Amino acid sequence: MEGKNSNYGIAIKNCKECREENRLFEIKKILEWRAESNYLSALAFDKNTGEILVNKDSLMRAIQLANPGQAYRNIRLVEHEEYKMLKEKTSDYTSWDEKVRKEKMAHKGPLPAI
Repeated sequence: MEGKNSNYGIAIKNCKECREENRLFEIKKILEWRAESNYLSALAFDKNTGEILVNKDSLMRAIQLANPGQAYRNIRLVEHEEYKMLKEKTSDYTSWDEKVRKEKMAHKGPLPAI
């Protein structure tokens, strides 16, 4: 689908694939180092400690761009071993929408109240 920008008289593509590419580009910019041309970066470097600093709100924005419908949540960084242990015990790799979809497919009749 193409739209026409009335201010400039040019055709702008507005299709699902273009919107997907725009989301991917924004996620990439959030995860790249800050530069004069990259105001979206969530990254900074603390020279005193040698640590990479990450803006939690910007990181959450990237997660939400990759997973439309994702509610804002707190973010916690964990080591690989802790991550493996936690995902095996508590995660089913699905968002709330996916859980509801699976419940609807598996359940006959009305869903139980939440």
